[in-house]
Amino acid sequence: MRVKSILLAELRSISRAPLSFAVTILAAALIMWVAMNRQYERSELKEAVAQRDEYREKLKGASPDQAANRISHLEDELAALQTASISPSMSKENVWPTLAPGQIASLSEILRRYPVRSLAVFFVDKNSESFRGSLNEVFRRALWPTPVVNAANSVDGKGITVRSRPNEGPAFALASLLRGMGYQVSHVTDAENTAGGFQIYVLNKPR
Repeated sequence: MRVKSILLAELRSISRAPLSFAVTILAAALIMWVAMNRQYERSELKEAVAQRDEYREKLKGASPDQAANRISHLEDELAALQTASISPSMSKENVWPTLAPGQIASLSEILRRYPVRSLAVFFVDKNSESFRGSLNEVFRRALWPTPVVNAANSVDGKGITVRSRPNEGPAFALASLLRGMGYQVSHVTDAENTAGGFQIYVLNKPR
C-alpha cells in the first residue's frame, strides 16, 4: 500500500507540472547520448591510434610517400624478374596476336555455312597458344569438330599454312578470311588429303 501511495503522489506531481517532467526526461536523455557519443569517439580514436601504430611497425617508421616509393621500387624489381624469366622465343615480337571478339564472331558466322568432318591443327611452339585458343572458339561457334592438336617442332617456315584437297570450300574460306584480317596465310592443296578434312599449320610468327 505504501508503494502505491508513493506512486500516486508522484503521478499527481507530474500532472501538476507536465512540462517540467518532460524537460527533465529530455535533459537526462541528452546527457546519456552525450556520454555514449564521447565513449564511441574514444573507442574510434583508440582504434585509429592502434592502426597507425601497426602501420608504422610494418613500414618501420617510413612515411606514406616513402612507403609508396618502396612499393613502386619492389613492383619494378618484380616486373624485371618476370620479364627476365621469359625465354627469347616468348617475347612479344614472336607471340601471335589473338583474334578479337568481333573477329571471332564474324569468322564463325561465315564458316558455319561450310560443313567440316575432320580438322587438325599443328603448331611449332607456345607462341601461338592464345591465337590457337581463339581459333578453337571460332571452330566451336561454327559448329565444326574439335580439332586434333599436335606439336610440329620440325616444321620450318612462317605464317599459317592451310592444307586441303583441291576445291575444298571450308579450307579456302578460312584461308581467305584470315588473310583478310592481316594474317599471313598460304593455302596448299593436296589431292591425297582425306576428303572432307584439312590441316592448319601455325608456324613461326612473321615479323
